Parts: sequence; C-alpha cells; structure tokens
Amino acid sequence: MTSQIPKHAQILVTGGGPPGSFAASALSRERLHVVLLEAAQFPRYHIGESLIPSVRHYLKFIDVDKKVIEMGFQKKPGDAHLLPDTDFAGLGHFNSVWNMVRSEFDKLLLDHSASCGAKVFEQTSVKSLRFSTTEPSRPVAAEWLRSVDGETGENSFDYLVDASRPNTCATVIDVFIPLHDGTTSVDVVMNQDMYNEKVRALKGSSIEEHYRLFTALAPGLIELLGPAKLVQKEVVGGQPGQLDPLIASASDFSYSASSYGGPGFRVVGDAG
Repeated sequence: MTSQIPKHAQILVTGGGPPGSFAASALSRERLHVVLLEAAQFPRYHIGESLIPSVRHYLKFIDVDKKVIEMGFQKKPGDAHLLPDTDFAGLGHFNSVWNMVRSEFDKLLLDHSASCGAKVFEQTSVKSLRFSTTEPSRPVAAEWLRSVDGETGENSFDYLVDASRPNTCATVIDVFIPLHDGTTSVDVVMNQDMYNEKVRALKGSSIEEHYRLFTALAPGLIELLGPAKLVQKEVVGGQPGQLDPLIASASDFSYSASSYGGPGFRVVGDAG
C-alpha cells in the first residue's frame, strides 16, 4: 500500500491478519507511528470464517463495524459452544455476528489499518530479528524481504507486535459455515501428524480424495450437507473467470506460545 519502508517505527507489527490489522488500527488511532509488514498479497485464502459475538466490541473500538456490516456477510444470531465440561450460548440482537469470506474480511481490516494511519507493506516478510546488545531479550530491529522485487532492508523499532504465524500443528474439528453468497464453507481441521499418517497410507491420492475421506468420518456433517456438491468460486480481487482451487488447504490453524510478551514486544493472535 505504501512504497518506501521507513527505516524506523515506534511500533512494528508483523502479520496483517485480523490480530495484526486490529493492533495497527488501534495504535495508529492513538497517533503512534506504526509500520505493518505482511508476507502475502491481500486478498488471500484463509480458513476460519465464523465470528463470535465478543468480536463486535473490538470492531466498534477501531470504528470498523459499519464497514463490516456493509460487506453484506451472512448474519448469524449468536453463538453456541458444546464442550466436554460446559455448554454456553450467546443469542440475541446484540450478540449477532457474521459468517464471512476470510479473504474479503481480512482485506477490509488491513485496508482499515492503513486508513487509520498505519504504513502497510504487503509481500514483505520478516526474515530475522536483531536484539539489543545491552538487553539481549529485547528485539530492536527486523530484517525484511520484499518478494515482489527481492529487495531487503532493516527496520528498527521501539516496540514489536508479533502477529505472524509460527510453524506448529493443529487440533481436530469439523466446521460447517453458511456464507452470504449461497455457498457453505466445510472445513476439516486435524492434527498434522495424524493427517500425514493417513495421507501416507493413501499413497498418491489427491487432496480432493483426502477431503472426501475425512468429511465422511463425520456423519453429522454429512447429514447437514445432504445433496450438496463441491463448487469453485471466483478469486476475490482476481481476473474475471479466475477460480479458486476446488479444495484448498492451510497449515497451523491452532497453537500456543510459551510466552506472550517480554521486553519491548507482545505476541498476539495466531502467533500466540
């Protein structure tokens, strides 16, 4: 969004997904100098299309709630969680949220952070961090690489917000999310080691065959799907007629960090 990456920022945010975009928006609205580096080019595919009611307060806090409403996402009247130890639900007018297309939602939040004053740079990944010589656990600068032209550089900062995605493994869930365009997102999330083991046993099968096999393991999901069929959708922001893959995959859906902060840095969102 901005061409020249500053040499220094009060706050460097790494990762432009919802946590990074939120942090950049909130901090920029406080008139702080914020630089956000995002490795991908938005819009881009991502899993996790259903919001929970508590997010409404955060959207209002950065004044983006009206923009989200105007996107016309599928509205849902609340949220319910069925857990081994407890069940809870939040329904009603003030608890309504949306099922959204992540590529559209995430780009909206990233663009909003730029409109709040953050300096946003896409296709720019952080390759390494440099730490203080007097305070070894405090990061003070980031080496970055811009994939579009191979340019490299360093950005020093006073504080770091790490909203990037580490390389760790996922839990196991099935997700059924109706969307505003008449389609339904059906996701299978499983432990990486479990997935690798099952795929090795299938020997050369396609990702579509993996998907059909794993969804068939959830009878309740199959009942919800009924006579539904797999369809391809046009790429958000792409060329006319350009289609997303029939089946898409993404790693690192759920994980935790051993520490959520330290001298001069905080870890947020997927990074935590």
